[in-house]
Amino acid sequence: MILEIPKFRLQTYFGTSLFPTHVYSFAGVWLFPKAALFFGLILCLIFCIWASWKWREEKDWFVFLQPTLFCICAGYPLWHQDWVFFFFPILFLLEIWAGFKKAPRSFRTIALVLAIAATNPLSWIRHYTFWGVGTVLIESEVLSCATWALFAFLVFLVQSGFSIQNGEMVFRFRADNEFPDNVHPANHSTPSLRSSDSGTLPMFLLFSVLLAILVYVAFLKNGSLLGIDDADIVFGYAENLCRGRGISYAQNGVHCEGTTSLLWLLLSSACFKLRLNEPGVLAVSLALLLSAQWIWFRILAQLLRTGDRSPVFFFFYVVVVLSSAGYVAWMSITLMDTVLWGFVVAWMTLSLLRDTESDSVRDWLVAAIPFALAPWARPEAMLIVPCGLVLSVLFRRSRNKTVWNEIVCGTSFLVSLAGLTGFRLLYFGYPFPNTFYAKVSPSFVYNVQQGTQYLLDYVRSGAFTYLAAICFVVAVAGMIVRIFRKNGNSVLSEIEFLWLWCLVLVLPPVFAGGDHFGYSRFFQPVWPLFCVLLVSVFASLASEEWPRTSGVDWARVIVLFAFVLFSFFSSGKKWGKNPAWLKFSPIHHEFPIAETGRNNGTILSTMFCNHSDKPALGVISAGGISRTYQGKIVDLMGLNNTKIAHYPGNRFGMKNLAAFEPELFRELDVDLMPFEPTQFRSRVLKGMLETESFVSNWRCGRIRKDATGEETPPFFVETEFLDRLLSTGDYSFRDAYQFEDGIWKEIKEDSVED
Repeated sequence: MILEIPKFRLQTYFGTSLFPTHVYSFAGVWLFPKAALFFGLILCLIFCIWASWKWREEKDWFVFLQPTLFCICAGYPLWHQDWVFFFFPILFLLEIWAGFKKAPRSFRTIALVLAIAATNPLSWIRHYTFWGVGTVLIESEVLSCATWALFAFLVFLVQSGFSIQNGEMVFRFRADNEFPDNVHPANHSTPSLRSSDSGTLPMFLLFSVLLAILVYVAFLKNGSLLGIDDADIVFGYAENLCRGRGISYAQNGVHCEGTTSLLWLLLSSACFKLRLNEPGVLAVSLALLLSAQWIWFRILAQLLRTGDRSPVFFFFYVVVVLSSAGYVAWMSITLMDTVLWGFVVAWMTLSLLRDTESDSVRDWLVAAIPFALAPWARPEAMLIVPCGLVLSVLFRRSRNKTVWNEIVCGTSFLVSLAGLTGFRLLYFGYPFPNTFYAKVSPSFVYNVQQGTQYLLDYVRSGAFTYLAAICFVVAVAGMIVRIFRKNGNSVLSEIEFLWLWCLVLVLPPVFAGGDHFGYSRFFQPVWPLFCVLLVSVFASLASEEWPRTSGVDWARVIVLFAFVLFSFFSSGKKWGKNPAWLKFSPIHHEFPIAETGRNNGTILSTMFCNHSDKPALGVISAGGISRTYQGKIVDLMGLNNTKIAHYPGNRFGMKNLAAFEPELFRELDVDLMPFEPTQFRSRVLKGMLETESFVSNWRCGRIRKDATGEETPPFFVETEFLDRLLSTGDYSFRDAYQFEDGIWKEIKEDSVED
């Protein structure tokens, strides 16, 4: 509780929508004067000394933890990163429902883990550095120590009940003999251990309906557009493949693998061959998404051990999965290969968990298919599949089972990988996709640093991701302690195996340095597995003996929970910082990029339709424009250009957009760059736009076709190409930006002369 006190800023409540500052302006004058800091500290110390003496004979640590848990809830809306606070009132109410000091051991363990996670001692060390205590003493929030301590004491009274006898406050704890015979813990039967599938189909249908609604919501939130710019890169390759141009980018005519997933390219090509285009790809995405979810429902049914209560946990799974706006968006409207990899991951998980004792040849083949598809779906399968198979061998050997399943799956993977690698070497000349060379830095340390930050950002992105991370740490730590303890049991359970499988799936994006897209794209395929395990944790908790007390004061419970809801919803700032369903989408800007690129490609193709030598474009956003421009395109980020992708460099900078090196630019023979100068473009081009050599050879303005009156937006044009263009007499040019004082400044329209 002492660790949490400085987090509790009582005065912040007066900045919320329920307590507007202009109405309660006196709070800053009378309630929180600086002179009261030491007074609050003294009160806190007095309370701690008094509580220690009053409870000196109490042996149950959970008695002290419960008031602290509920007090933390009061500070919940004040710290947006502490998402785990939302679960404390639920735990607190379950404690009241079970009876004071009667909660099961697993419940107490989870509550303790949440309390430790919420205190977050690592952030304290980082924030307060060396003289932590001295820093705390001079902060105004220390005054809330007295309020915090008093509130904790009042909550304790509400929990335990008290009376006044002879002027003295007497605490009354519930004794074991106060339970009626029909509700005593000893009379509760253990729930059935069989796995029930009774709730699978209805909940899957409910999931399908809710998914359709949320996909439409995500579609509206992201500008009513389908496909981000990277998806248009794949579609450009698909159109070339359908027209017999091979796997090539734009009109360049050079074999290049800028799509990362060849299997997704083939599926997209089938849709474009059938003239279904983007709606067809969306239909494939939704089909793969629903198929993957059906597999996850089967896995959850296999793990649940709560008998007829299984539908409750299926519903909980539906809520948790669909609470992630990033999962729904990346698996549907982005039209990216993320959904394909999610489907393959689900299928591989089911294959690794299956019982092989009575399988037929057909079952063996079905189990091996996802491992054969994996390297064609995503290149990280080259690391994930071998590690997963080794983990599966350890899992089965700990149970004294054969490993033929892993041998068959591993063989199918190796044969598929050998065929894919041979094809790449013969067709492209390189063993890995071109995107790998352009995106991944040769510095392993740099990649791990960036990837770790990427993982931490994902963990902090929502309540359930944070809670799943806590459960993962506890599960893995407990497993390690159990295995390495003297005479410990080394048999891995299915749950433990799946937690380790999660680790295998999460590490490759960390080693590769993460990604630059919002909503943590690389972790979304693993999100359903986290949800399955999270639900399993709560199911195992519910399967224990939960006593029900007689005469529960529901009015007391409702009042306490109402306070928690009040605390939770009183802060508008919290929702603004959470890119979930209720607020903004961090990938909203990715969809108009593709549309703008297609429009620019159409404008330039029309403008130079009669020009014998169409200009070579240098682009940063390489998707949309590649589908409509009829000339050569140089992807300056290197994703679709082998010269840039394989050029030496450290790849430091903006993730996935750091392959460009300014000294290579002259060798690229670029005539025109269809974009304006911005801070982002200057950054990804590593300051080239402000160099003397660039400024002396490039102008930024509008090209006009005199015959039709068509005019481009402000683009960068190379001066030699511009001279040749103007010499034809068909075009004119006017500057839109000029370079002054080290930056490109926009020229006002009224000062522009033709």
